[in-house]
Amino acid sequence: MGRKGYAGKRKDWEEEDEKYTAEGKENPWMQFPGRSRPYLLARLEKRTERGDISFSFPLVSALAERVKAITTEASDGSFSSVRENDVLTQALENPEH
Repeated sequence: MGRKGYAGKRKDWEEEDEKYTAEGKENPWMQFPGRSRPYLLARLEKRTERGDISFSFPLVSALAERVKAITTEASDGSFSSVRENDVLTQALENPEH
């Protein structure tokens, strides 16, 4: 992420969201809710014109799949998140400090 960190990259990510909206394209990052979205964006390998999401490491890809599965559970009502146990925390399988 370089010297910008999350705070500096957030503006870039917001501009990218606006670009998807302006072009009338579906934003592929909307499938990742809350804190999982910036966490995964920070670990993105590269962006393609088609909007495909590609990660450098298989572990990050597996994490993204777990986030999607938990998000589906959350929409079904079988998972309820609270501040200390949100989708990202559940997918990482680490308790929040």
